[in-house]
Amino acid sequence: MIWGKPIDIHADKTRLQLGSTFSWNQGNVDRLLWRNDLEFSHLYDFWGLSTSTSHMWGTFSGFQTENDLNSRNFGYLVPQNIVYPFVMYWAETGLRRKIDARHQGGLGGTFSPLSEKTMVFQISLMVSVERNFYNGVPYYNDGNLRGNYGEIMRLTPRVFFRYGEQNKIQLTLELWYQMAVDSERDFRWHFEGGLEIPLSVSIHLRLIGIYHFESTVPLRVLRNDSMILAGASYKFFQKGDEQ
Repeated sequence: MIWGKPIDIHADKTRLQLGSTFSWNQGNVDRLLWRNDLEFSHLYDFWGLSTSTSHMWGTFSGFQTENDLNSRNFGYLVPQNIVYPFVMYWAETGLRRKIDARHQGGLGGTFSPLSEKTMVFQISLMVSVERNFYNGVPYYNDGNLRGNYGEIMRLTPRVFFRYGEQNKIQLTLELWYQMAVDSERDFRWHFEGGLEIPLSVSIHLRLIGIYHFESTVPLRVLRNDSMILAGASYKFFQKGDEQ
């Protein structure tokens, strides 16, 4: 699952899908990462909605390092058009990054210069207001204290690419850069790539790679995360033919 994955007008009109991926290392260092994803999307004539929620559980040598929840929710108006607007709400928690809660709400627009059954390329820009609740005080990358971090306005350009038809091998890529309007030193990078290989209409093998960077974090929190996970997904419900 791609975080914030846009609705696919070439897929089923209604879809409910569950995915589970993990990474496990045992030896001198014991490391477990387990991520579960729940995705739902519905496409109507003039509007659409998509929601994707993921939970990450992780341990390092017996100590819990991840118990993180991420929810990405979008509502779209005429997503069949080359240019269309959307509203969004994101929510997340992060144990190791000391994020007790983070909420973002806003709106934006998407430009789809390429939208076919076999390939989709989209560019989006959104404006959001973010509310943070840290278990600690955040600092910039240069070591200075980040003031006024409770409520922040952000701009986020995003790029999304998909190659491959539904129920065939699919490659999906997403890259976004999120900046604070009030401070150029407060920014984030996120890249996520996924490869799905169908075993049947309902069951797909899944490989996910993630890189995330935040310039503003509490003390003793690493600014970047990267991981590779493998697993499978199961489509519980689908309705409607490809458009």
